[in-house]
Amino acid sequence: MTMRLPQPGLADRILGLFGKRRGVVVPKGTVDSVPYGQVYLQWEGFWSALLRSADAPLPDGVIDTKDFRA
Repeated sequence: MTMRLPQPGLADRILGLFGKRRGVVVPKGTVDSVPYGQVYLQWEGFWSALLRSADAPLPDGVIDTKDFRA
């Protein structure tokens, strides 16, 4: 299965100014229904990323985008 990352945008630059991280979420039901296809990951909500402290770990079910980058 191929996982496609979303492109960073203005919201990610704003979060970067505050030193915040924004993770990605796998849409529900896509992993089981598409074994050999492509899955387009979705960004975590902007407000939840902004209101979380910079030192706090990402919540369960949210994957850090740095884990995908080589």
